[in-house]
Amino acid sequence: MNMRVSKTRMIACLGVLTLTAGLAAGCGGGGGAAQSGEPREPEAIYKQLCINCHGNNLEGRSAPALKTIGATKSAEEIAGIIQKGQNGMPSFGKMLKPEEIQALADWLAAKK
Repeated sequence: MNMRVSKTRMIACLGVLTLTAGLAAGCGGGGGAAQSGEPREPEAIYKQLCINCHGNNLEGRSAPALKTIGATKSAEEIAGIIQKGQNGMPSFGKMLKPEEIQALADWLAAKK
């Protein structure tokens, strides 16, 4: 009986770990270190890294909607969230160039 409980717990733990890994990969999927060359446009960055969680039209999916994020957060605040992550959102500070973070933050801050 104890063996059955341990096996059930192990399967449950593996399920949770798999789900967590899947969510982490799905949100911000793609990309490793900041890419060399010209900075990408904010729309291209959004499509590559943000769309899985924040939705095609900024409507939000597994993460908050961003349609009017500029009405409540400044570009500086948004840049900090992109850089460091927040409330389950991963950090993109190592994946994006500083100018890409700022361009994305400015683009989102204009959504009011």
